[in-house]
Amino acid sequence: METQNELVRVLETSGLDKTKSQILLDKFVGYFEIAAEWERKTREIVVSDISQITEMKMAREARLFLSKKRIDVEKTRKELKEDSLREGQTIDAIARILKNLIEPIENQLEQKEKFAQIQEAKKREEVKVLRAEKLASLGVDANLYDLLNMPEVVYETMIIGLQEQIKAKAEAERKAEEARVAKEKADAEMRLENDRLKKEAQEKERLALIEKKKQADLLLLAKQTAELEAKRLKDIADAKLKAEMEANEKIQNEMRAKAEVERKAMEAKAAQAKAESDAKLKAEKSANENLQAELRAKAEAERKAKREAQAEADAELKAKQRAEKKANAAPDKVKLLAFAEIIKDILRPELKTHEGNEILKEAVGMLFNISTFIKNKTNENL
Repeated sequence: METQNELVRVLETSGLDKTKSQILLDKFVGYFEIAAEWERKTREIVVSDISQITEMKMAREARLFLSKKRIDVEKTRKELKEDSLREGQTIDAIARILKNLIEPIENQLEQKEKFAQIQEAKKREEVKVLRAEKLASLGVDANLYDLLNMPEVVYETMIIGLQEQIKAKAEAERKAEEARVAKEKADAEMRLENDRLKKEAQEKERLALIEKKKQADLLLLAKQTAELEAKRLKDIADAKLKAEMEANEKIQNEMRAKAEVERKAMEAKAAQAKAESDAKLKAEKSANENLQAELRAKAEAERKAKREAQAEADAELKAKQRAEKKANAAPDKVKLLAFAEIIKDILRPELKTHEGNEILKEAVGMLFNISTFIKNKTNENL
């Protein structure tokens, strides 16, 4: 073994006498043999699946054994190093060789021993990454949750809750936007209506000013012409004003009459709708009562049919029990023939499906054959 040869070279170049070198060689050579043996065995222990419990257990036992040997080497090193500094340096060199030899093997065995835990940790880490990506896609900080240890049902419930929150938020934003647009539309319509009314008022005021100026000019002209002309113009103005007032009053009367007609029409329409609704509710209530009565009658009929069927089955059972009791008191031939009749006439259940009836039909045929077999054998042998 190459490492054992290295031990020999260390002893040869140490400057120690042959006796001490031999002592050291005797002290440590067994560990080299153990290390060589377990290096070979470690290569034979192959773990590639979490179901290899036996191999993982072997790796654990081997690692613990080598760990104990490594501790023994360290203990031997400390004991031997106390003899002299030179021996201590030599021992340290040997121990390092053994440590460098054993530790890689020990690490390999630990990897194989803990293969299932390592694979499980990797799997859990992958699940954590996938969960974090899912939360990131939902705009949620994954650092707020213990995704590594969170049970799957808790995680799924949390995802559903977050998705519902996102939907609810989106729906609220949509409704808020619709409300904002509707408000803006209503405000715009109100502004347009206000502008229209304002323009109409301004136009009326302008026309009134024009008319006022015109009247003033006419009055001035009338005064300049003559008092008589002024009186005539005044009469004309009064007549015109009266006509306008009468026309205005007529328009108001027409509007009041139209409003009254519309009010009565709406009241009639509302009354008709209420009557139709009351009639519909009454019809639905009557139909529901009829349906309840039919269901009660059907349930009562089913209960009665079950009671009658049960009574019939009880009567038939009692008759068979009486026949069996009578047959038990008769000779074997009579008993067997009675048994054959019981099998042939056994109670058949009432089935609804075609498949069930086919099975029942086949079973009845088999029972009939059994009954015939019992009768023939009984008549032949008894």
